Amino acid sequence: MKARQVLKQATMDRQSTHAPRSATKMKSSDDQACLKAALRLLGRRDHAVVGLRCKLSQRGFQPAQIAAAIAECERLRYLDDQKFCHYFTLQQRRKGYGALRIAQMLREKGVPAIHIAESLRRNCTEMTQIEDCRSALAKKVKTWSPVKDDKMTERLYRFLLSRGFDAATVRRVLDEEVPASPAE
Repeated sequence: MKARQVLKQATMDRQSTHAPRSATKMKSSDDQACLKAALRLLGRRDHAVVGLRCKLSQRGFQPAQIAAAIAECERLRYLDDQKFCHYFTLQQRRKGYGALRIAQMLREKGVPAIHIAESLRRNCTEMTQIEDCRSALAKKVKTWSPVKDDKMTERLYRFLLSRGFDAATVRRVLDEEVPASPAE
């Protein structure tokens, strides 16, 4: 319902300008189509500004139309990098990823560094990282036989590092959970 009101308001704003009616109508419909596409994309899931800009560009919209649609989405608070970063961080933690990997994924999505740092500070404390590392380890060794040799411990160490947990956290968790620590 709100999307229709936005489109209706955008149409009325465009028609009230003093440009020739045909030029205004064409520009208005293109801007509306871009805004409509942006709202559809945001209706499915949250996006970062850079990601939404890329998706709209792939659909053939012009940079000016994309900028207007993004500005409108931000004005309506449908598009917010900080909110996206927060929810993405929580989602990736639930999937078993550590802070380092989450930060890398957010950088790849074009999220500003300040939002990444704030989200990690809030959602990836040292204690939560230890808990998440333990649960990732428990999930991994659930189907394995008990760890007895250093080779298996090293494999677990590499696995947890690849999930984005820092080395100190991985060592601490492996020392608590596995009698032998990885060779250094």
